[in-house]
Amino acid sequence: MEAVGRDVALLDETMKITNTRRYCVNHLRTCPFFAAKHSPEQIQYITSLATSSTSTSRKRAAVSSDEEDDECGDDYSHASFMTTSSNSHVLSTSSTDMSTIIIEPRATSPAPIKKQAKLSAYVGRPLRAPEVPKFERLLLRATISTGFAFRWVENPEVKALFHFLCPHVKLPDRKTLADRILKDATNEVQTVIKDLACKDQIGVTIAFDGWRNIVRQELMGIVFITSSGEVLIWGAEDISIERHRQAEVISRIQVLLEKTKELNIRVNCIVTDSAASYAAARRFLRKEMRDIVFLPCFAHQANCCVGEVFKESIEFKTTSARTCNSHYRLLSSFSIFYC
Repeated sequence: MEAVGRDVALLDETMKITNTRRYCVNHLRTCPFFAAKHSPEQIQYITSLATSSTSTSRKRAAVSSDEEDDECGDDYSHASFMTTSSNSHVLSTSSTDMSTIIIEPRATSPAPIKKQAKLSAYVGRPLRAPEVPKFERLLLRATISTGFAFRWVENPEVKALFHFLCPHVKLPDRKTLADRILKDATNEVQTVIKDLACKDQIGVTIAFDGWRNIVRQELMGIVFITSSGEVLIWGAEDISIERHRQAEVISRIQVLLEKTKELNIRVNCIVTDSAASYAAARRFLRKEMRDIVFLPCFAHQANCCVGEVFKESIEFKTTSARTCNSHYRLLSSFSIFYC
């Protein structure tokens, strides 16, 4: 810039070079104006400082020095040359006295620089601590949704599939999935159900329903229905060893109402099936609890009404049997066609 002038140095396209360490060093080695200001020993020393080290700290120091040169490019005639090394640095006073080079020891040690991560770490990585519960919850939901047994996570083919997708992901064993993960998910769902029921200011409706499972166990299911119509599955109890009398039904309903009172859940109505013991319990509890409405199951009542109609009319019974058989044959033909 001193030799050709500021305007020519800034506007002439042929005098521009890429602002990187390698190109700057090559330019200084071949620049006649730089050679006229410095001796060959000084030029060799300055360029060797930029090419002797290949460490990360030296690279980042060179980049930072290049950025500083860009920021003060308008005042390049008074800029200082600073090159960082492990033990010393070179300082040139100004462009008017470029022949004098002062070598001073480093005043402070460089700040520690973090090691750059490899690209392979972003391709497949282990799950972070906050991601493990979400992965376990999704794995449990997939198990229940597909109807798989808990031992499917121990199948060698399944392990090979997950290892191919992400080698760092480790599947839990069958006992962990059926015990800890299932219990944690159940507690989480129960907490959400309790919160929704407590926030219902109008009140909820409790519905009881009983059935037998495939192992012939007598189960009693409890469902909460909010004022907005949202159905909340409260739970199910095994009542196989209990007697189905009026006293046991009343005791079971009273225990549930006490629990809802502790949780500050307002109950407006209780619906039960039309069994003799539940009907007797409804009649008794209507007198004891005036603020709660006790109703029979409407679906059970409709089923009983339809059954009574078919019992009275042989024609209706024959027609319904023919309709069911025709629908069954139609569905069977479709299943064979699509399979």
